[in-house]
Amino acid sequence: MLIEYRQRSVSLPTFEADLFGLVEAYKEALWMRLLLENFNIDVNSILIYEDNKSVISTAIGTEDHSTSKHIGFRKNFIQEITSTGSCFPFYIKSEYNIADMLTKPLARVCFIKLTEDIVKDQNYREESIDLGE
Repeated sequence: MLIEYRQRSVSLPTFEADLFGLVEAYKEALWMRLLLENFNIDVNSILIYEDNKSVISTAIGTEDHSTSKHIGFRKNFIQEITSTGSCFPFYIKSEYNIADMLTKPLARVCFIKLTEDIVKDQNYREESIDLGE
């Protein structure tokens, strides 16, 4: 028997996708913190750039979106890490978010601007490194 049904959505709603992304970023940041501490490098609070204000409000604890368990577990995780000060979500406008180049279809003008920002940042880093030569 063949049962056919229409899928409601191809991707997760924006809030859920951004929340899951923030959780993964927190996990990576915590791993990096432990690695650096093993080399006796002191690390302050790690800023995680996020362009979704609703996700930031959930991480800080001012907004509640825990309508289901899978969101609840992730929400509790990011709230706990944020409250300890290990990581903190920081709002960045989408127009300055370089990661959008990899995750969203962008208008040509926006894509060129972000590409130029990357090149400028790379040139700054190369100029600021003194090789002693």
